[in-house]
Amino acid sequence: MPKPLLHNLTLERWQLIKQAACVLEVPAEHLAAVIAFETGEAFSPHVSNPFSRAIGLIQFTPVGYESIKGRGYSYRDIGVMTFEEQLFGPVVDYLMANKATSRKELADLYMCVLAPAAVNKPHDFVLYRSPRKSYTQNKGLDDAGKGYITKADAAQEVLKKLKKVIYTVKQLEKGVI
Repeated sequence: MPKPLLHNLTLERWQLIKQAACVLEVPAEHLAAVIAFETGEAFSPHVSNPFSRAIGLIQFTPVGYESIKGRGYSYRDIGVMTFEEQLFGPVVDYLMANKATSRKELADLYMCVLAPAAVNKPHDFVLYRSPRKSYTQNKGLDDAGKGYITKADAAQEVLKKLKKVIYTVKQLEKGVI
């Protein structure tokens, strides 16, 4: 049975992701997996989360935006940028500001987006506990219903996207899709 494709990951977007990953010195497949997860596989810079006010390719929140404030664009600008503008502006800026460069492990790259304090922490590091708002906003990551979310729980979901990214990229590069 063929694996599902990420239909919104086009060859053009893949080429841009590879360029951004090169700037960040991270595996391009990892960056694509993070974007796939954060956008619900839409790869759209306009995706928004009504529960957290997060928007864009890596779901910027107003609080998260603070680390890149003053870079020539406002929080409102993020939601109207093209894929390329957002990727090479706020996304690269944010990941650099949150020490994503040279992150070879997918879990740590994703923690730069979700919970920067968890970068370089063990996989059993607890990110969020119930009944906090941060837990409620990310409750879907707690598949076992433990009442808390670990770094491994969060990374597991992105790892699922990584498998789809790898398969899709192979098809794109073969010219199958």
